[in-house]
Amino acid sequence: MVNLYAFDRLAFSEKTDHTLIHGTFVLERLFKDYKTELYHLNGYFVEVLYNNAHRSIIGIASLPEKAVFQKYTEHISLEALY
Repeated sequence: MVNLYAFDRLAFSEKTDHTLIHGTFVLERLFKDYKTELYHLNGYFVEVLYNNAHRSIIGIASLPEKAVFQKYTEHISLEALY
């Protein structure tokens, strides 16, 4: 598995592939034209941003645990991941 620092150095397509193959899907948040999906990988989280109209990934970023708690705590329980 790739650690957080190695993940951040991957190319966009490599980040996408690694996340979708090795990540554990946690949840999604829906917006008007976009959705974000949160994945857990090897002790860190990755957020994938989709454009719903074009059915394409337009962004992907690792998130520190603190950011996940600030953005997602009302939506999920992370107990099962640890």
